[in-house]
Amino acid sequence: MSNRLNIFTELEKNISTDRFGEINFFSTALEKISSKNEIAELLLNTVSKLLQINFVLMVDKEPDDLRVVSQLGNENFMARTLKMAMSSEVITWVCEQNKPAFLNVSNNEQFIFIPLIDFYNGRKLNHGTVVINAKETDFSAVKELNLRLNILSRLASMAFTKIVLYDRTSLLKDIRGKIKSDLKLTVKLQKSVSENSLSGLKCMVLEDEDSVFNGNIWWTSNLKDDINLIFIAQVHCAGLPSALIGGYILGELNGLKNNPVLCRKPSEVMKYLNASLNFVFKGTGITINAWYGVLKVSAKTVSFSNANHPDPFVISLEQHVSKLADPSSQKGNPLGVNLNSIFTESELNISHASRIVICTKGFLDMAATIGNRYDSNWLPQVLETVSTLSLSEMHSSLKSILSGNGTAKIAPRLALLLEFSS
Repeated sequence: MSNRLNIFTELEKNISTDRFGEINFFSTALEKISSKNEIAELLLNTVSKLLQINFVLMVDKEPDDLRVVSQLGNENFMARTLKMAMSSEVITWVCEQNKPAFLNVSNNEQFIFIPLIDFYNGRKLNHGTVVINAKETDFSAVKELNLRLNILSRLASMAFTKIVLYDRTSLLKDIRGKIKSDLKLTVKLQKSVSENSLSGLKCMVLEDEDSVFNGNIWWTSNLKDDINLIFIAQVHCAGLPSALIGGYILGELNGLKNNPVLCRKPSEVMKYLNASLNFVFKGTGITINAWYGVLKVSAKTVSFSNANHPDPFVISLEQHVSKLADPSSQKGNPLGVNLNSIFTESELNISHASRIVICTKGFLDMAATIGNRYDSNWLPQVLETVSTLSLSEMHSSLKSILSGNGTAKIAPRLALLLEFSS
C-alpha cells in the first residue's frame, strides 16, 4: 500500500489532472481483477489509449522461448515486425536494466520495451515485458508519456506480485492440507495394524496426543501362542516424508507376519528393514532409530536387535530398574544408512511379573530436562517410584509427571509400557 501511495504522490507532482484520473481508473480496475491475463489485457488496452499503436503485447520469457501473454493490434504487421525487434536476448537484456528501453529499426519502426519488475522481501520478481510499436512517436522526447507508461507498468507489476503471492499461499495451503491428511492417515494405519491383544503380555502406549503422525512408530503383534513381537522407532525428519516412511515400515512389518520364521529373528528383521529402506530412501539423509524384540512369555526371554535406539528399561518385581542391554554386543547403525550395516541379536532372561519400558530419545530427553538442568538419572528414579502401581496407574502417573516437570516438549515422545504376566 505504501508503494502505491508513493506512486500517486509522484503522479500529482508531474501529471495533469485529467491524466491523473486515467491512471487512477487503471489502479482501481486492477483491484477488481484476479488473473494475470486480465491484468495484461487491462494494461495493453490502457496503453493503446495513450498513443497511436501498430501493436502492443506482453511476453513472458520461458527457458527456451518467448510466450505471448496478451496482444493488441494488427496481427499481420505484428508478425512481420517482431522478427526484427524482438528476441529472447533482447528481452533478457531489457529485464536486466530494470527500466524501459527504446529501439529503432529499419523503416523508422520504433519500439519501447517495458520490463514489468517488482521487488518483494529483497527478491526481484520478473512478471514479463511489454513491447510497444507506435506510429511516429518519439518516446524519448515526451516526458509525461514516459512517466505515465512507467507508472502503469509499476502498478501492473505490483498487481502481478499480489497474484503470485496469493497463488503461492493457496498452493502452500493445499500442500499443507495434503500433508496433514497423510499424517492423519499414518496415525490411523499405526493403530489399525497393531494388535491390542497380546498373549501373556500387557501393553500400554504413552505418547503425545497428536492427531497427526509425528515421526514415532510403534507396532505390536502376537505371533503364536505366547510369542509377541514389539517394534518401536523414531524417524528423524518431519512432515510428509516421515509419514511416507512410517507407513512404509508399518506395511513391511505387517507383511512380515506371514513369515513366522523370519519374525522370530530380530537381527534378520533389522537387516530386511534396513535393505528395504536403503533401496527406497537412499540418499535422502533420513535416519531411523529402531528397536525390535521377540518376547516369549512362558520362557521369560526377550530376543532383540537395536539400530541406534535407546536401550529399554527393565523393572523387576523387587522394583529394581536396569537397562535391557547386552554389554557384549554393540548397537547397529540407524536403519537405511548403510546397506552393509551389521545388526547383532541378543537374548536375555526376564523374571516373572517384570515390566519393560521402551522410550524414544525424544521421550528420554524431555524426561531428563528439568528447568535448565539435565539429569539422565531422573527417569529411572521415577520408574522405580511408580513401579509399585498397576500398569494403568503407572501409565497415568508417568503422563502426569512428565507433563508437569516444568519444561516444554523437546521432541515428540513415545514410550511402550510392557508387563509380563505373573
